[in-house]
Amino acid sequence: VVIRDLPFATNDTKQHLRTFMAQNGKITIHGSAKTEAFIRTSAEMFIGDTQVQLESSAHAENWKVGDKIVVPHSSPCLEDKVDCRRDYRTQSEDRTITAISPDGLTLTISEPLIHTHE
Repeated sequence: VVIRDLPFATNDTKQHLRTFMAQNGKITIHGSAKTEAFIRTSAEMFIGDTQVQLESSAHAENWKVGDKIVVPHSSPCLEDKVDCRRDYRTQSEDRTITAISPDGLTLTISEPLIHTHE
């Protein structure tokens, strides 16, 4: 879990952007210490793409068909944008890996992307 080190924002009086919150006191985290949390792509991803080109396969070596990935929202979140937090969250896309190229650099994903990820 990575919590962003952001300066305190005057418009975020309860400082929700600086913390981790679990409702009802229960949380389950899935993941593996054997893989990287973030892997860079070698190219921008556009609406309709069904493949993800990775910069390196070294950190994804334990990934397999059926694993779930998140393609995060990639535009900067500007403080003066009214719906910044909502827009930031809604443009992330969850996908399932359906194929991995033999060299491990190309992932085929379950559904085409509906947003551009620069």
